[in-house]
Amino acid sequence: MNYNLEKTANVVRKLRCNKGITQEVAAKNMGINVKTYRSIEKGYRGAGVDTLCDIATYYAVSLDYLLTGAAGKTELDKLTNGLTEEQLGQLIEINSSIIQTLGWKKCHNVG
Repeated sequence: MNYNLEKTANVVRKLRCNKGITQEVAAKNMGINVKTYRSIEKGYRGAGVDTLCDIATYYAVSLDYLLTGAAGKTELDKLTNGLTEEQLGQLIEINSSIIQTLGWKKCHNVG
C-alpha cells in the first residue's frame, strides 16, 4: 500500500513552517540528510517507516496525521482526556505563562 506523497509533503512543509525553522534545521534536528528531507517535503520521494516515525515524533504528531493531514488523537489529547473544563483552563493558563516566559511566541488570553 502506498501513501500520497503530495499530501504528506504538504503536511510536513506546514509543520516545519509552523515551527518557524528552515529545512536544514529540521533535517539536522531529525538526523536526516537535508537532500532527503527536501525531497520528502517537495513530494519527490517517499520515506521509509523509520524516517516517517522520526518526522512524526519531531513534530509531535501522529503518523496518521503526517500521512493524511487528518487530526487524530495527539499525546496532548491523551494526557488531557477526562480533565474538567476548570482543569483544562488552569492547564492552558500555566502553559501560556511558560510559553511567554520562554519567549516562544506571544500568548493570547483564551476565553
